[in-house]
This record gives sequence, C-alpha cells and structure tokens, in this order.
Amino acid sequence: GHKSIATESREQSSYSLRPDRSHTYGQSNAIRKEWEKIDNNHAKSPMEEHMDRLLASLNDADVGMLSSLSAQLPIELPDGEGGSVTSIQEQILADAAGKIMDRWVYHQKWNKDEAKLAGQILLRMEIEEVLADGAQVPKDIYLSVINAYAKCTAEDETASMRADNLLDHMEKRAREGRLDLKPDRLLINTVMGAQAKHALSGTLNLSSISASERMLDTLEREYASGDKTMQPTSRTYSKFIDLYAKNGRADDAALVLKRMETQYRNGNKAALPRTIHYTSVIDAFAKSAGSSSRAEEVLRSMLNLYDNGNLHLAPDTVVFSATIDAYSKSKRADAAERVLNILDLMDKYDIAPDIVTYNIVLNTLSHDPNYLCEAKAILQFIEQSGLLRADSFTYNAVVKSCPPEDAEALIQHWEMEFKLGHTDERPDSYTYCSLIKSWTTTNRIGYEDKCVKILHWMEENEVVGMNRIVYNEVMKAFSRSTRKDAGDLAEGVFHQLEARYTRTQNRDMRPDRFSFMALLNAFSRSCKSHRCAVKAEGVLFTMMDSNYRPDSKLCNNVISAWARSGSNDAAARAEAVCDRMDLLGIEIDGVVFNSLINVHVKSRNSRMALNALKVFERMHERNVLPTSVTYTLLFQACLGDEECLLQVFESCIKHGMLDQRLQSSFREHGPACIKDQLSGKIPYVWSQFANRGPGGPSRGQIKGQMKRGSTGADVRRFGWAR
Repeated sequence: GHKSIATESREQSSYSLRPDRSHTYGQSNAIRKEWEKIDNNHAKSPMEEHMDRLLASLNDADVGMLSSLSAQLPIELPDGEGGSVTSIQEQILADAAGKIMDRWVYHQKWNKDEAKLAGQILLRMEIEEVLADGAQVPKDIYLSVINAYAKCTAEDETASMRADNLLDHMEKRAREGRLDLKPDRLLINTVMGAQAKHALSGTLNLSSISASERMLDTLEREYASGDKTMQPTSRTYSKFIDLYAKNGRADDAALVLKRMETQYRNGNKAALPRTIHYTSVIDAFAKSAGSSSRAEEVLRSMLNLYDNGNLHLAPDTVVFSATIDAYSKSKRADAAERVLNILDLMDKYDIAPDIVTYNIVLNTLSHDPNYLCEAKAILQFIEQSGLLRADSFTYNAVVKSCPPEDAEALIQHWEMEFKLGHTDERPDSYTYCSLIKSWTTTNRIGYEDKCVKILHWMEENEVVGMNRIVYNEVMKAFSRSTRKDAGDLAEGVFHQLEARYTRTQNRDMRPDRFSFMALLNAFSRSCKSHRCAVKAEGVLFTMMDSNYRPDSKLCNNVISAWARSGSNDAAARAEAVCDRMDLLGIEIDGVVFNSLINVHVKSRNSRMALNALKVFERMHERNVLPTSVTYTLLFQACLGDEECLLQVFESCIKHGMLDQRLQSSFREHGPACIKDQLSGKIPYVWSQFANRGPGGPSRGQIKGQMKRGSTGADVRRFGWAR
C-alpha cells in the first residue's frame, strides 16, 4: 500500500496519524517533533511551511484546478524492499485527498484540527464532484468525518454543530439525487452521540436539545413508515437519555425512557429497555433536588415489569444503590427511614448490597442522630461479613454521626482493625476533621484544648491526607469560643500552618482564603480590646492585598470588632475599613452601615449623633434601604438631642419601620411632640415594613439556642461555656 508523509498545521488543521492499524502515515514521530519545535517558539520547519502553503492553496484553488497542485502534495510510495521512496509528482491532488480520506475511515484518535481538516477536504472533494464532474464522494467518507466530529466534542464545542450540519447537508443532497447519502440509523446515532458527548463536556444548550429531538423524531417517523434502516435501537435511546440525565433534566430523561418502552411494546424489539436505562434515569433524579420520590417510582415501575415476566429488567445492586443515593442527596427528614426500606426491598429480591451500597446507606444515616444504633449495627455486620471489607468511607460515615467520645473509641477500634489486616485503610485527615467538628459543636468548656491536642497528635503521627483543612477547622473552633485569648490561640495555629508550608512546600499546606477567614473571625468575635481589633483589621487588609479578596461579611466582622474594642480610635479605623471596601469595589450593604453606625454609638463622643446621621445620609445616597435595626441605632446615637430624635422619627415612619421596640423607646425617651403622636392608634403605614434586617438572629440569640447537652450527667461532668 501507499506510505504517505503528512505534517500538521498549527493554526489551521492537522491530519498526521499515529500508526495504529497500518503504516499509511509513517514517520509521525518526526512530524510530532516538528510540532514540538513550534510549541517551543522555534521557527517552523520547511515541511511545516510547505504544508501551510498547500492548505492555503487547497482553500483558494479554483474549481477543476486541483490537479495543478499535484506537485505540492508530499505523497510517497515504497520503492523496493529497502524502504527507499520516490516521489509521485504526477498524482493529482483530488486522488491524493481521496486516499487520505480512505485511510481516515480507520482512524480512531481524532483531534479537533484533524477533524476540521477532514471537513475541508470533504468540501473540496464535493466541489470537484458537483461542479467539475469528478468522482462521487463515497458515503463512508461522510461517516468518517461525522465520526471525527463526534470524537473531539470535548475539546471543540462546535464539533457537535458541525456534525449536525453535515447530517442536514447529506439529507439535502439525498433529495437532490444522491440517494445513497440518505442518512441511516448509524449516521443519526453517531450525530446523537456527538450531541451527548458535547453535553457531558459542557453546558447543554437549546440547539443541542432541538437537534437531538429532531433526529429521534426522524428515526421513529421513518421506521413507522416502513424504512427498516431507520429502526431506533436501545443505543439510540440510551444516548438520548444520557443527553438529559448528565445535565440534570431528569423529567425529560424519564420521558425518553417511556418512548423507549412504547417502541418496544409496539414491536420494535431492538428498542429493548434494560436495567441500565432505568439506572440512568434514577441517577438523573438523584442529581435533581427534591426528586428522590420520583427515583423510587422509576425503581418500583421497573420492579413491577420484572414481576410481570419482563426478565430482561432483572434488578441489580447498581439500580438499588442509585435509588438509595437519591434519598441520600435529598436531605429529606425521612431519608434514613426510606433508605432502610429500600435495603429491605433488596433483600426481598435476593440482591446482596455491596460495600458501595452500605456506604451510601451509612452516609444517609449519619445525618439523623436517631439512627446511630442502626449505623453501628450495619458497621458491625460489615466487619463480621466474610464477603465485605470496610473502607475509609464506611468508618468515616459512622464517625461523623457519633458524639465525640464514641467517635474517639471508634477511631481507636478502626486503628486496631487496620493493624490486624481487617481493613486496607486507616483513619485519615477527614476522620480527624470530623472528630474536631464533633468536639467543636458540643460547646463544652475546654473543647478548644481538645481540638489542639488532636491537631498535635495528627502532626506527630503524620496522618494520611494531612492538609490545611485540619488547621482551618481548629481555627474555626477558636472562632466559636468565648475565651478572651481565642484570637491569639488561633494565630498560633495559623503560624503552625505557615511554618509547615514553608518547611514542606506542600501546596495542600498553603494557607487559603478559609484560613484567613477563620483567623479573622477568631480575633473579631472575641474582641474586647484595641489590640484584638488591630489584629483582626491586619488580617483583613492582608486579604485585601492578596488574591483572597474578602466579602462584605468579613469586613463587617472587623467593623463590629472595632465597635466592641472600646478604643478611642474605633470610629476612625472603622471608617478606614469602609474606605478600603470602596476602593476595592466591595459592596457596603445595610448590615455594614448598621455596624458603622454602631461604632459611632459606642464611641460616646460629642459628635456621636452628627456622625451617625452622616452615615445614614450615605445609606440614602447609595439607595441602601434602612431597617428597624438602623433606626434603633440612630435612636441610641441621638438620645438627648430632641431635634435629631425628631428627624430620626420622621424618617422611620416614612419608611414604615416603626416596630414595637422603637415605639416603646420613643414613648419613653422621645420629645413631647413624638409622644403625642404615639398616644393614640398607630397608623398601619408607619410600621408596615418593619423588620430587624437580613442578618438573622443575633449572636446572643444564636448562643442562647446552642445545644447544651443531652443529659444532666453531661453538664455535671463537663460544664458549659457561659
């Protein structure tokens, strides 16, 4: 056979082939080296420049004049057994292009440049055929180009559209007389596969949906009219289901499954639904919020068909696991109960759960403390089973559902199981992070020290997967603490993290945005002094000067820290924080303005009322709506100044923010003119928009709602943070 030397064009296309089924495009390694030279900013090789000129000629040549370019195409034939070659200058370019396309029918590893070049050559061959009475382009060539587009949809977002356009072009040519180009099932399946692959690699768009639906409608319509070559098969519907299922359109995937069932009932045995198709639809519902019940409906529909004699729909472990996963992701209150019911259903059909199934079940039970006993029983069953082997997912699911004492005992048991060889994995950083979180949420006195001890133990024993997240969790523990030195202790943990990163240069140890957030919150929430406020502000400015841009909530925490600091410089420093926010384009919302007003209130200087009203004017200029909290703070700032109080009252009733707390305050401390207005019935419009703002419950309210323990023994044993 022929041996050709083809090279690649960096900007336009590439059609050199790696030797797979033949040696047609040999010497490809040398060609790849030429490509690497270009990638390394070296000058193009003579062969590369030659192919650039050839491709330009291919695009610009007049119809019927392709033969004049024959001398430019570097095609060679073997000469003797020694492997030497002689150039075939008389080979016309049209034949050469045909031979290239013939060999590409067998090509497998397409890239986007090769696919585009294949389309260019096909176009030129068609021009020769139609306008210059050339040889007909075989249908296999069209199929190979469509297949090329289908193979490179992940790297070229236009490839699926190119495949669809080429299919439309073949339909048009078939109507014009090339009857052999009428698209058949294989072509349509290939184009639908391109659409599905494009959906998997990017965002599903309306053009992909409409194109795929049109193709499926065409197959069903032509098959119904008697064209057996257009018979839709299970593979056809499978690709269509994947198109929707992988993009979260579970309802549409379910409709395609119903169309598949209808085709099969109407006699199309090639459209036989299989368990895997039901699994795909169930998995799509698992990815859709609030669709867990629909997933179970699909499962039970399949089981009913199986019970009625459709043995090809035999359930397996995967389809049950997908349904359990749907409930696991749903966060429903009854998810644990539903999951256990499906586990019982597996037993009814004599389907043995595997370790993946049990891991999903345990993960679901971990979100409901009422099912801790069931989770421990499942873990014990797995350990005693000779067919199952617990892994890190198994143990971690139970660890994160346990109280801290039980979690520590389970981790010790896990370590022993690993040493005995009963499990292949030992506790990792995720395990100990769960333990740290468990201790943090107890709110017990001394939980911070417990978290630090766990961190030190992990460092000493080089726990698998050690990373910055462990340090961040310990700093978050201090950010929840009421200890006065919480900020300093969190700073010590942060310095440990920095030192470890400097020593190891491990990217997983590099402090990230969450590290700075935890440190900032530890200083700001425990702030009772000027020094702590300066520390919190320093962390904030460090974030502002780095790639870890803070949001308005973090900035508000620093402003609140200045309000609690009792510093004489608090107002000026808080205003400086707002100036930096403006400079960086960080939104100053109502919560930040309220905190800034509060700083002026706490300053207790002679200009307190004037400064607070200036902040209020800035809110109005920026169209930031005030809340009842805003007016409560303004009331405190203007207390003792009747003129300012009257101004605050008039603005309050104008915005409809006069809630019960403000009514009581104005009745008790307001000037006589305000008291007179509040002596009778309050107009509805004065309080119709009253609210305490978007911030939710206060920090004090959150602390009051914290869980204090389950038994009196816990309180006597550990005590509680006050």
